[in-house]
Amino acid sequence: MKKKKENKKQNSSIKKGAVKISVLTKGDNFFGIFIILLFTFIAYLPVLKAGFVNWDDPQYVYENTLLTSFSHLNEILTTPVQGNLHPLTMLSLAFNYSISGQNAWSYHLLNLLFHLANTILVYILARRLSKENEIISITTALLFALHPMHVESVAWVSERKDVLYSFFYLLGLISYTKYIDTNKRIPYLLSLIWLVLSLASKPAAVIFPVALFTIDLLRKRKFNLLLITEKIPFFVVSAVLGYLTLHIQSTEGATQGQNYFGFNDRFFFGFYGFLMYILKLIFPVNLVPFYPFPAVKESLPFLYYLSPAFFIAICFLCIKTIKNSIVFAFGFSFYFLNLILVLQFFIVGSAIIADRYTYIPYIGIFYIIGWLIDKWQGQSLKKAFVYIVIPGIILSTLTYNQAQTWKNSSTLWDHAINVHPSFRAYNNRGLVYQVEGNNEKALEYYNEIIKMTPNYAEVYINRGILFANEKKFAESLRDYNHALNLQPGNFLIYYNRGNLMGNMQKYEEAIKDFSQAITLKNDYGPAYFGRGLAENFSGAKDLCCSDLQRASSLKFKPANDALLSLCR
Repeated sequence: MKKKKENKKQNSSIKKGAVKISVLTKGDNFFGIFIILLFTFIAYLPVLKAGFVNWDDPQYVYENTLLTSFSHLNEILTTPVQGNLHPLTMLSLAFNYSISGQNAWSYHLLNLLFHLANTILVYILARRLSKENEIISITTALLFALHPMHVESVAWVSERKDVLYSFFYLLGLISYTKYIDTNKRIPYLLSLIWLVLSLASKPAAVIFPVALFTIDLLRKRKFNLLLITEKIPFFVVSAVLGYLTLHIQSTEGATQGQNYFGFNDRFFFGFYGFLMYILKLIFPVNLVPFYPFPAVKESLPFLYYLSPAFFIAICFLCIKTIKNSIVFAFGFSFYFLNLILVLQFFIVGSAIIADRYTYIPYIGIFYIIGWLIDKWQGQSLKKAFVYIVIPGIILSTLTYNQAQTWKNSSTLWDHAINVHPSFRAYNNRGLVYQVEGNNEKALEYYNEIIKMTPNYAEVYINRGILFANEKKFAESLRDYNHALNLQPGNFLIYYNRGNLMGNMQKYEEAIKDFSQAITLKNDYGPAYFGRGLAENFSGAKDLCCSDLQRASSLKFKPANDALLSLCR
């Protein structure tokens, strides 16, 4: 009896202590997340003075005539950009255009505000998942907010889709966790709504239904039919947009890397990405916007062949520790599943890895780190302070320095060339020189690319334009013809060769090239305009006026003046 009373007294004191700690952590929570947001805002100050860059930003913003007015709302919401359909992202960019036009400050500010909001959501998610463990929550949020690998997602205007889709994605995960913990239907329905909005921001959200299983794993839910059937609505929504995205990307040529690399190479590519993202999490240095694939038809570097062994080791760790703690299995499965679509088992794009792909997946690893700190320091926030704050200061410095490289196209690609030279870096830096009128330097960079990657069609297009502007028509024609041998389905090559033929006064050949460009992309206004002018010079005035009217209807402004002067 005496022992029972002592136990009762002890339990009572524990409960009182728990209440006291809970009250304290509520105050600490607010202060802690405020400090993280403050440090994050300071670390990202350079982006508020940054401009656009010549990588996707022209297509998304400053050459996108649809953004100029909300009267184009239907087209804004339905027109794919760069092989993706993301209506909410384009709507948000149109909102920015209405504020600052082609001045980048409002775009960068909104990206940063979304990142700060996402940091709060990561904190809330980690707090729910850990059942209000303060060390895990603060650590996860701090690493998410300040890790330099996330700079690309925030500092690049075109990656609005990343911070925006993540905002709804995180809300969906939070709602789903609440649904599991309370068994209420409203959070379940909310998570489905958040998924729809996330998918409307970036197709990468298609993995959301699979990611939900990692939360089931953490909560040790029994794998049964209910667990699967409750995900069916999520899978249906994701499957519809997934199909549309694959169709758009295949027609845009985003999956053409399949033609260059066989299954054996792609097998190692995927595991290499899994390894490299973890290495860059630990050592976030020498970060660049573009990491090229290895050379075609050459042996892969040794690290590629080592990477499957690393993946197996991680799997072994998760299985070995799953009885004592589910955290490793949860964290690494969350990381892997949210990365799987961009691990290049199925090649999309022209980069082997990309910093921006880690924005959501790293949360799983950050959660593990928070859990480890919590275990090492006996759940004492004061003892864990040094393990959280010192890395936070280091990461803030690295993030600030990385954010500075996104000031403009020149700083971005000069940094990339110095750190990790690639054909993309030389090409985009060459374009800057070409726009500035420094053709000699641009030509030097284009020639360097051809030495590195002789099968890169875009460099022949750019060099062809340069030669055409210098009236070197024979050299320009040679480059366009070579580009067509590499990419016979590229409408831009036909368009540019059509312009060249027009400049050479070969109007019949010009009409053929413009017609082929239109066949490949029938909504490209400049091709109708070019064909219209060529038809005018060849005496086909009725056809000329018809094409100029079509170009005008596609919002190609020069066609309006041509209509007034040629088709009265």
